[in-house]
Amino acid sequence: MTQEQPVVEKPKVDSTAVTTTDVKPTGKPFFFKLVSADTQEPVVGEVHIYEPNGASLVYQAFPANQVVYLPAPKDPSQVYAITTLSAGFQEMRRSVNYSDPAASSAELGGNGESIIALPVVHVKMGDYIEFKDVRFFQNSVMLHQESQEELDGLAELMKENPRYKINVHAHCNGSQDRNIIVREKDSKEFFGDKHSGKTRKTVSDKELTELRAQLVKDYLITQGVSSKRIATKGEGGSTLIYPVNSTLSNRNDRVEIEVKRGK
Repeated sequence: MTQEQPVVEKPKVDSTAVTTTDVKPTGKPFFFKLVSADTQEPVVGEVHIYEPNGASLVYQAFPANQVVYLPAPKDPSQVYAITTLSAGFQEMRRSVNYSDPAASSAELGGNGESIIALPVVHVKMGDYIEFKDVRFFQNSVMLHQESQEELDGLAELMKENPRYKINVHAHCNGSQDRNIIVREKDSKEFFGDKHSGKTRKTVSDKELTELRAQLVKDYLITQGVSSKRIATKGEGGSTLIYPVNSTLSNRNDRVEIEVKRGK
């Protein structure tokens, strides 16, 4: 299951590590080339970067497959560690020498950016899938529209691998009861925060996550995945990634997929 991770910080537009803008940021340009190891086609995902030898493990998170600027590491080793996050693919880890990217097998792009190849492999049985964009509205059993692409990708993975079964594990931020918005019975609505066609009820953290796991299952069924291949489990708020009151506490509201062998 998920282990406690260091804080992930999104880069700000006015920071020294930002995506390319009209005003050239400070630091060196990099292009983190996230592709499928099988097809070499680009893969949607995030790249997390941190100093492995630094005193503080603070991650920076960037979209893959675009130019970003990185400031020099504070540690004398001048090494950055890289991890990937892409739904349906295994996490990849590697490092890059900031002072001499070519020593880390980096190619040079047309605009002087160092291209770091990150070929990722599809998940297999026994793996866990962690989503980048599958998110719920607060105190709700409704998904953000941005969740659909990754869930559709999971449905395709299931259809391409008919022996796969999955467990949908849903988590939430904290163990307190809460008053939430739920769909009416038999509703085919999965995305959005409008209150029409929905009701309110007070539930425990475990009940909330059970409902959210069931919502994901119901959506996958509409995409052609057999209900017999999907189990669900509401984990409640027992497994936090970030402190309940932290700025990233909303990431505790998440879904993880355990890929299992079917018959």
